[in-house]
Amino acid sequence: MWTLTLVVVILGALKPKISYGPDGFPNLLLKRLASVICEPLSFIFQSSFRLQILPACWLHVLVTPVFKKGLILVLATTDQYPLHVSVVM
Repeated sequence: MWTLTLVVVILGALKPKISYGPDGFPNLLLKRLASVICEPLSFIFQSSFRLQILPACWLHVLVTPVFKKGLILVLATTDQYPLHVSVVM
């Protein structure tokens, strides 16, 4: 299912200018190292799907409130929307 070729293609399709998530790895780094890290990532993905267990770090998300409009002094939930950043891998 998670062949080396598939992992390389997916990593190659990452947008390099998007900020990194809680894992701390920028997309540009993952994209440039795709041919080197594809084998361990393929193993991790295959094992995770076979065992139906996700690594704990994949379950973490950074959520930041972003203000839509209005005064920041008035903190109403209707003036904010959540911006979440999850792990790329």
